[in-house]
Amino acid sequence: MRSGAITSFDFYSKINEDENEDAIRIFENSNFNMFAMSDGAGGAGIYCKEWANYIVNNQPEFPILSNEEADKWFQKTSKSFYEFIKPTVNYDNIFIGERFDSEGSYATLLYVWLSKTEKKYFISGIGDTTLFYFKKINDNYSIRLIEPISKQLSLEDNPELLNWQKALKYSLLSKSVDYENGDSIIICTDSLSRRIIYQLLLINQFETEKCLNENINKTYRRDFLEHLKINHRICRMNEFVNYLRNLIGMSAESFRAEITKWVERNELEKDDYSFIIIDL
Repeated sequence: MRSGAITSFDFYSKINEDENEDAIRIFENSNFNMFAMSDGAGGAGIYCKEWANYIVNNQPEFPILSNEEADKWFQKTSKSFYEFIKPTVNYDNIFIGERFDSEGSYATLLYVWLSKTEKKYFISGIGDTTLFYFKKINDNYSIRLIEPISKQLSLEDNPELLNWQKALKYSLLSKSVDYENGDSIIICTDSLSRRIIYQLLLINQFETEKCLNENINKTYRRDFLEHLKINHRICRMNEFVNYLRNLIGMSAESFRAEITKWVERNELEKDDYSFIIIDL
C-alpha cells in the first residue's frame, strides 16, 4: 500500500494556507491504515475550519459498525470540541458569540479504515467529500464506487453536514469493500469531486452512472459534459488515474498551476482543493 496527499487553499480569494478550510489526516494503528478528510463549510456557522480539523484528528480507532457506536462517537467528539473551542470564543464580539451559540460549526466528513490483515477497507462519510474506488483490470481501471456524494439528489445539492451543536441525523455506518492488489482509491473535496465525476462520465458513462443514483443520472449537466469535450484528451480510465496520481505528486506551486488551467477553462470552481490517493 502506498499513499500520497496534497491540499491547497483557494488561492484566488484567500491569502495563504492558514485560510484553507479543508483538513486531511493519514494515520495508522495496529489494525488499520487510516485516512480522513473534511471540508469546513464556512458559508454557515462559525469555527468550521477548526471543526473540520477536529473531526479529522478524532477518527475512531475502528470502523463504525452500528448507529449506537456512531452516536456515542459523535456525542463524545462534539462535547470535547465544544470544551476545546469555547475558551477561544470572543464573547466581547456579540456577532461571534451569538453565531457560536446559535449556529455551531458545519463540515463534511470522509473516513477510511484499510485493514492490515485482510484485503478490505471500510468507508464512512457525510456530504460531498468523496471517495472514488478504481478496480484494476489488466492494464486499465474500472470505476466501482463513488461515495457518499452518490446519496445526493443532484451533484449541485447542498451537502449533508455534521454540526457539533446538532443531533446526528445521518447514518455514519461504515461500508465494507473488498479489494485486490493494484486497485486504487482517490479521495477529494467537493469541487474536485464533481469535476472528476464529469471526467469519468466522459470516459465511461455506463460505469460511472452505475456508481451514482437515478436522480443524479437524470440531472447532471449535459451542457457541461459538452464543454469538457473541448479540452478532453483522456480516453481511458488508467490515463486519468495516472494523471490524478501525478497531480498529487506535484509541488504546491505546480499543483496550483494545473488547477488554474481547469479554472480558466471554466471546468472547476474556485475553492479549497484536497486530494488523497491510496494505491492498494
